[in-house]
Amino acid sequence: MSLLGAVLLLVRVLPPEPAIFITRLLVITYLLCRPDYRKEIDKNFYILLGYHNRFFWLKNAWVVGRNLALMTKIGTSIGDKLIDNMRVYRENITDEIEQLGQRHYVMVSFHFGVWEFLPGIYRNYGNDVAVMTGVMKDNLLHRIIKRIRCSSGVNVIGDVRMLLKRLQQAGITGFMLDNTTRGNQITVRIQKLNIRFPAAAFSMSRRIGIGVIPVFCYLDKGCLTVRVFSPQDPNGCFRILLKMISERPAEWIFWGKSGAINENC
Repeated sequence: MSLLGAVLLLVRVLPPEPAIFITRLLVITYLLCRPDYRKEIDKNFYILLGYHNRFFWLKNAWVVGRNLALMTKIGTSIGDKLIDNMRVYRENITDEIEQLGQRHYVMVSFHFGVWEFLPGIYRNYGNDVAVMTGVMKDNLLHRIIKRIRCSSGVNVIGDVRMLLKRLQQAGITGFMLDNTTRGNQITVRIQKLNIRFPAAAFSMSRRIGIGVIPVFCYLDKGCLTVRVFSPQDPNGCFRILLKMISERPAEWIFWGKSGAINENC
């Protein structure tokens, strides 16, 4: 069994408080051992927010550690309770799209807050939901995470042919826009900022004739909060990401972006 797989299984069965404590400790230790990631956090923070904060990496690790621990509870009574008590802003976006005659639509999110809850939340509304994912290098970890995702009735797909077939039926397909190391990429520019996004989500949305729908999920005062935005093009998605980061910067994973964020010279 891989070390990460074993840790994930342990955190999943622990009560919330010790699970969060252990995960926070692991994330902080990991970043202490990765000066390159701490440097990347500082660089991305400065590019996106306009100033340096040398200790932001610690706050980022603290919040991300909590979020990772909570996401291991998907499909358990603890995760179900969080979903039962959630708040959703603009949840009627589904009805708005159906009124436009769309049979399928594409939702996008980022490694922000507790993003893994989102597919299960929309599955609970009675939607046919799938997420597009790649294959992790750690096979055991990949299988465990896939099992957690599927525990709420969500389909996991990694094949373009399956994706194209889904577009012919009613449902939701989700993509992560800050997976910046896989597949074809597009560069989005806003003023002096550049970011790379995977192209697949936007290609699929063009096939159905409507922009992608950015959606975020995070913990606020002990309650899951879901924010849904209107359909967007790539520039709109970048603007919304910047808005969310400015409001709650520690919720986003600032590291591991493979140089996808930079400034125009």
